[in-house]
Order: sequence, then structure tokens, then C-alpha cells
Amino acid sequence: MTLWFRVIVVGGMIAAGAAGATLDEVRDRIADDAANQRPAIVHVIVALCDNDHQGIVPVPEHLGNGQDPAHNLYWGAMYGVRSFLLRSAGWKLVSEDAHTTDSILQSFVATRCFQRDQDSVDVYLVAEAWDGRYIRGATMRFLDAAAGSVRDSTAILNGEDTVWLSYGTGSQLVCYVGHNGLMDFRPQRQPVVDTTSRAHS
Repeated sequence: MTLWFRVIVVGGMIAAGAAGATLDEVRDRIADDAANQRPAIVHVIVALCDNDHQGIVPVPEHLGNGQDPAHNLYWGAMYGVRSFLLRSAGWKLVSEDAHTTDSILQSFVATRCFQRDQDSVDVYLVAEAWDGRYIRGATMRFLDAAAGSVRDSTAILNGEDTVWLSYGTGSQLVCYVGHNGLMDFRPQRQPVVDTTSRAHS
């Protein structure tokens, strides 16, 4: 398993590593985490497809309602993040929440175990479905997380134990899925770069 940091654009997904970590730095961090039995964390920010509030070529109405994650093109539809991932072999739903904030309509945590060299690595993926009208906020959250200045955590149950997952700054990989809002607007500020954050590597 190789997790890549910097900025990658593939279709509707942008992935980045906080504070511009080099590929070697990312590999070293993953190797250190695996050797010390620390899980890898992936943070996925999804700006729901929205015909009314985004500068997109309109999609069918049921796919382009940015306030309806269950049927949205990027979340609940057949190849949406939630639907596709949880149908994929090996991934297990750990927890799910509705209306995490006014902007985040749904979130979930899923896990899967990967083999990396001689080590088994548990990967936890934390995904957020952002109301499509708040694409600016979703974009800035991605940029801030990639810069190392988003510190969030969520509690999950591991057997009888409660485990806290640190994501955003604590993630090895931060992803954005959705319309590239930077085609339509400029960020109102520069992302805050935290070079002391563990996520920079």
C-alpha cells in the first residue's frame, strides 16, 4: 500500500499531503506508523453535487440535489463515495452520523486492513458529505487540512474499547471529491500552513 501526499487531480478528486510533504517523507511516516502498529488515516471531503449552487453542467435532478446525500452523484449514487466504498471488498462501516454540523449533512468512518511489506496496516477512512451550497467551505477545509491546520477527532468502538481517531491534520492522506470550485471563485484567504504539525510528513 502506498499513500501519496502532494496534490493529485483525478476526475473529480483532488488528494494532497499537508504542508507539501515529499514522497519519501510520506513513505517514511507510513513505514514508521506500520512498524509501531499505528493506523493510517484518510480524510475525504465531499462537496455534494449541486445543480443550483455550483457552476456545473446540470446533471439529472435526483443526482444534483446538494442537500440530499442519499441520492447524490458524489455520495449515495452507485459510484458515490459512500455507496462505492462500502460495496468494495474488505471495507467495513464502523460508524455513521447525520448532520455533523450545519454544513456537513452526513459522515462515516470505514476501515480495512492492508498488507504493506511484512506489516499489516489498519486504514481508517473518515468521509464528510458537505451540503453542496457550502462548496466554498468544503474547499477551504480541504486546503486547510492539506496545510496541516485542521485538527479533528472522532470516537469509534473497537471491541469494548473507545478509540479516538485524529484526522485532518492527523491524516496521511486528505482528499477532496466534487466540482472544482476554484474554477468559479477564489479562496477568501490563504490556507494556514502549520509546519509543526505531524501531518506535514
